[in-house]
Amino acid sequence: MVTWAILFAWLSPAASCNRLTLSISCIDIRHSSRLAAMSIPPPPPPQSPSGQRDPSLFGRFKWFAAAWCRTPAGGGTTALATLYLYPFSRMLRAETPRVLPRHTSLPFFSAVFALSSYMSFAGYGRDGAGVLSAWSMVYLLVNARNGAKGWVAMSRPGGGPRAATLAVMGWNAVAGSGVFLFGWGGQGGGGGWKMKMPEAEAV
Repeated sequence: MVTWAILFAWLSPAASCNRLTLSISCIDIRHSSRLAAMSIPPPPPPQSPSGQRDPSLFGRFKWFAAAWCRTPAGGGTTALATLYLYPFSRMLRAETPRVLPRHTSLPFFSAVFALSSYMSFAGYGRDGAGVLSAWSMVYLLVNARNGAKGWVAMSRPGGGPRAATLAVMGWNAVAGSGVFLFGWGGQGGGGGWKMKMPEAEAV
């Protein structure tokens, strides 16, 4: 009697409906799991530690050049160096033959280098490096010689700072050209005082 009751309950329409609903639910769960597995992208392959920074000597040179030109340090230091020469140039403005740089040009150069520093701070590290490099070359072309006074007029007041400023300009020309033309330090640079890549800069 019990067997007939169990068989009747199993074959009843309500039981058939429950079995069908359970089967459809299982199919939906399996299908949803497959869709979820297909929608999740695979994890990226792990990067080797050596890919973060080139350990060679040239790699370190490029990193230092990017750290100098893609942050406000390069332009700010150069702007202060050119402005520091102003009192010496003004003191020697009446000498003949003239001693370069002329005091009238130094505020302009200092303002341009300050602009390149601000460009790096605002996030345009590569463009700021280009401005720094280009105007450093202009400074070298204009002020590298001092006529009959000889090389940077070392015996005159401010001779040491003039030579140091020319050395900074030469470094800016090399480092800034590498950053601007070849994208040195493309994984970082610009955006405040830290080397990070902002949305505004495309390398």
